[in-house]
Amino acid sequence: MTMEQRLQILASANLISAEVHQGMLKVVNKLEQQWGLVIRNSQGQMAITHMANALMRCARGEPVAAMDNELFSEVVESELFERLQMINNDLLSEFSIQIPESEKTYLLSNLYALHLAQAD
Repeated sequence: MTMEQRLQILASANLISAEVHQGMLKVVNKLEQQWGLVIRNSQGQMAITHMANALMRCARGEPVAAMDNELFSEVVESELFERLQMINNDLLSEFSIQIPESEKTYLLSNLYALHLAQAD
């Protein structure tokens, strides 16, 4: 199943809105074309699915609590952290939904894992 098909299923099941669906298609394109990341793998599918669900939680006013600081510290202390923040901000610019810092910890962690998976 392609990333686009997965997003279409989430939209058809009304698990994500039309705005999130269209924005996530742009996110997929940006990650591949602009940021040069390989996302057509299990790590990429997880990151895209999580981001879509996080956006919908935030749109409903139901954001999750922030990731444990000890777990998130690996991401923050990584030499990739500044790049991850730039990518995350770029991707979130596709949406009118406000994302609290608590959700961003998970989005940044997924981007970090996606970067690590590039070497595999």
